[in-house]
Amino acid sequence: MASQTKILERDIRKAIKDFLKYQGWFCYHNFGTLGSYSGISDLTALKSGEVLYIEVKSPTGVQSKDQIQFEKDVKASDNHYILARSVEDVNDYICKNLWKTGVLF
Repeated sequence: MASQTKILERDIRKAIKDFLKYQGWFCYHNFGTLGSYSGISDLTALKSGEVLYIEVKSPTGVQSKDQIQFEKDVKASDNHYILARSVEDVNDYICKNLWKTGVLF
């Protein structure tokens, strides 16, 4: 029986960062440290006045209570929040939600 390769969150995060940078987004990793906003997204990406807050999870990962609250706060302020398990999740969100803005790619 072949062993399954576990997909790590850090690998997904790097793939998403690489994808966004290739598409012209300024993207950075937020480190949750003492004094930082509880539940802050893993990544923030900016392009042409649009901001994406991206929480990266493995296929089996779940959001913490603080992450769920951060998502609610971001959406309540009429901004973009993505719970991403793959590059495809980010690409799909951009295509569905930002095509009218001209920010696509």
